[in-house]
Amino acid sequence: MFKSISLAEMMNAIMANVETNTGIQCYNAIPAAPQEPYYYLEIIEKTPLYSKTIRRDSFVVRFHAMPINNQSMAPTYDMLHRLEEALGQEIELPEGFDLFLQQSNGIQKLEIEEFKETRTVAIYNFVVCCTN
Repeated sequence: MFKSISLAEMMNAIMANVETNTGIQCYNAIPAAPQEPYYYLEIIEKTPLYSKTIRRDSFVVRFHAMPINNQSMAPTYDMLHRLEEALGQEIELPEGFDLFLQQSNGIQKLEIEEFKETRTVAIYNFVVCCTN
């Protein structure tokens, strides 16, 4: 039987990497009253990838770059660059799992009508395999 990494384990590993390598807080929910820039991470898809010899899980993760001053795009672009640099560093997964693939799927702008704002998000794909 192949093991699968949990959503919580994957999210925690990614968040720890981002915080350590950018110096910016990374949350899995939008904070009530943020006092500084932050990233908001959401796993929007998890798909099992089976073969005869290995189990892999593909995760699609969306990172929202949330600067405090949203009047200029410069702070957002700086945050996205820092995120890209951070995700170039090794992500430490729990024992028994290896990061098989880590790939940027690009940057998108999202119009959030509820909040009457535009957010810039980076989307990444991570594939994790079980080594046991």
